[in-house]
Amino acid sequence: MNPTSRTSDNMIEELLNLHRSTNDFPRTTAKAQEMLAKAAEVLIQEAFRRAGECALKTGETHVTKEHFYKILYELILDFCV
Repeated sequence: MNPTSRTSDNMIEELLNLHRSTNDFPRTTAKAQEMLAKAAEVLIQEAFRRAGECALKTGETHVTKEHFYKILYELILDFCV
């Protein structure tokens, strides 16, 4: 496991624990958390890739939040289907 995955696992666990305190969120297994962390990692990598492509298409060398806004709707739809 690489350091990024461990950080992602910790972040996912902390996010899940925020909802557990209200007892509104079911418990998850370590494998489920691992899968969720991997899905989040893939989503983030794809968001950066698409935002970078968007910046290049407009002739810019830096990715800004506006580039993320432009790709966000399509990215969400692609990951929901």
